Amino acid sequence: MRTIFEKMTVAALVISAAFGAQSCTDNDDASYDRLIPNALVTVKPEGDSFYIQLDDSTIIRPTNAEKFNFDEETRAFANFDFPKQPWGSELEIEAFWITPTLTKQPVETLGSSEADKEKYGEDPVELVRMWTVCEDGYLSLQFRTYWSRYGNIKHAVNLVTGVDPDDPYTVEFRHDACGDYPEVVSDGYVSFRLNSLPDTKGETVKLKVKYRSETGEKTVEFDYKTRPGDEDITE
Repeated sequence: MRTIFEKMTVAALVISAAFGAQSCTDNDDASYDRLIPNALVTVKPEGDSFYIQLDDSTIIRPTNAEKFNFDEETRAFANFDFPKQPWGSELEIEAFWITPTLTKQPVETLGSSEADKEKYGEDPVELVRMWTVCEDGYLSLQFRTYWSRYGNIKHAVNLVTGVDPDDPYTVEFRHDACGDYPEVVSDGYVSFRLNSLPDTKGETVKLKVKYRSETGEKTVEFDYKTRPGDEDITE
């Protein structure tokens, strides 16, 4: 039987994210296709401008980059006018809007599950497949949980590393509702930069993410490989 978390649609939530976009073009289109994101990307500053990492091998250079302002690397939702011709390693595409998601570093375990629970919480969540992905040196998670009806209390989420002495690629996703009253089900989005994990030496390993759902403990696995340029950071 599916839980309420697994049944709930995310369409309205994703649309609301679009209205928080940093910028739009002068050719705004009110159609549904323009309101929802069609990509989860990494925005990377480059001189006075920026470029966008679409996946591990594709770069986007927005033709209207001057309409946006990014001064630090971040994960972001975006809506682009993707070309119909075959893609190459670099694309020049108009960006209709780009809005950053919560992007942060993992935290180290405090040495025990009880200490981590006390510090980082253990309130239940479900992970949603739609925007959950491990790519470009990030673990991006779409998570679903209960919130108060008016959303006045901010929840805290963290990715805890070092929880398994025998496997540095086993981590825990922890959620603290911070005393929020559970009235409605809604989604949140967060991305964690994984450059503090040990260098995978060019190999692809399994990143195991443990978390507590409303039905008990769960583990999901992702393919992970150290991002080029991160090798010196992790040594």
